[in-house]
Amino acid sequence: MLTPQEEVVLRRLAQEHTPMTRLPVKHTEQPIVDTDAWLRREFAKCEKLRPMDAEQDWTVINALRSAGVLGKREKLMEFFSRTGIGRAQVLTMSKDELKKAVALADKRNSNDGGYRPQTFSDPQSRPAASQMRTAVIVG
Repeated sequence: MLTPQEEVVLRRLAQEHTPMTRLPVKHTEQPIVDTDAWLRREFAKCEKLRPMDAEQDWTVINALRSAGVLGKREKLMEFFSRTGIGRAQVLTMSKDELKKAVALADKRNSNDGGYRPQTFSDPQSRPAASQMRTAVIVG
């Protein structure tokens, strides 16, 4: 049997070393959100998309020209096709990184038989499926 003093000490120790009790949380109902109305409000804040001529993207063209990697008569989309480098990459790369990336792309193209742009304005001028180069994946 414990003495009254020992009981008081044990209760105090138990109280000091017991994790904090959490107050009961009063849950309230969440208001119902009209998703369609919310989306309309959010889209109204967005800037409308404007169609743009890719050959008039002077930010990218100037970055490529200042790096010295855009051909003299090469169009922007031809550059993208030749190198495989995209607009976002051009805008984030430094001049040296662009030169290295283009050098690697040119080396890859020369190993594959050279790069030559193909334009198919007339459906009759497209090569037949049997004449097109195909890749075979061996796994």
